[in-house]
Amino acid sequence: AEALNEVNRTADAYAQINRVRARAGLDPKAVGSKEACLDDIFRERRTEFIWEFNQWFDLTRRNRFEAHIKTFY
Repeated sequence: AEALNEVNRTADAYAQINRVRARAGLDPKAVGSKEACLDDIFRERRTEFIWEFNQWFDLTRRNRFEAHIKTFY
């Protein structure tokens, strides 16, 4: 989904996000902007992989770590 979003195929990225959400029995997400899609991807990854400690890698490779810390802590 992240790669699709990066090449401006945001609707296709949301289709992938919604596949994961459907598997979990959750309602689909509505298609949003490219930035909103990236936020949704990270939120889904944070939820899906909560015990695998991958969030730091996602946040640092996208230079979002500092903003995340300020928002949530």
